[in-house]
Amino acid sequence: MIKNLPYYQLELPQIFETLNTSQDGISEEEVNSRRQVYGRNALTDLHRESAFQKFLKQFKDALIILLVIATIISVYLQDYRGASILGVLLLINAFIGYIQEAKAEKIMQSLKRMLHPIAKVKRDGKLIEVRASELVPGDVVFLDEGDSVPADLRIIEEMNLQTNDFSLTGESSPVNKYVHAIK
Repeated sequence: MIKNLPYYQLELPQIFETLNTSQDGISEEEVNSRRQVYGRNALTDLHRESAFQKFLKQFKDALIILLVIATIISVYLQDYRGASILGVLLLINAFIGYIQEAKAEKIMQSLKRMLHPIAKVKRDGKLIEVRASELVPGDVVFLDEGDSVPADLRIIEEMNLQTNDFSLTGESSPVNKYVHAIK
């Protein structure tokens, strides 16, 4: 039914046909069926670093690498006092960096649990609000000024639509969005 198509290149009738939907949205029964097939509309954590990997990552900075080289040179020159001071400084720096990264990760996880964006969708011909994680392919989503975009969407109707794409592209100016297919 739903293929890996570049929907931005398709005309609206093709999209409605491919997704088996319409401007009135899909039924709750169809939503449940699609959720079984496609799962939740949520990002998954694909790769978790081990504590050891996070600790080693603290030694990637160019200045830290220079300190490691200086420590190795100190050992080579048999300046064990200097080498041990540099070694202790390197370990303290890595430990502090590791702790800061772990705290930031913990904060991001708690924010992720707290934030549950709401999406306005048309289902069974009625406009309702659902959690963004409950969206499925074929849902018709309505956006108002100030709303965040809850999923990868194809625009089917717009009136002077502009979005802030800073987190995706780094572009700080609003970007115009259009209904037409992009070739």
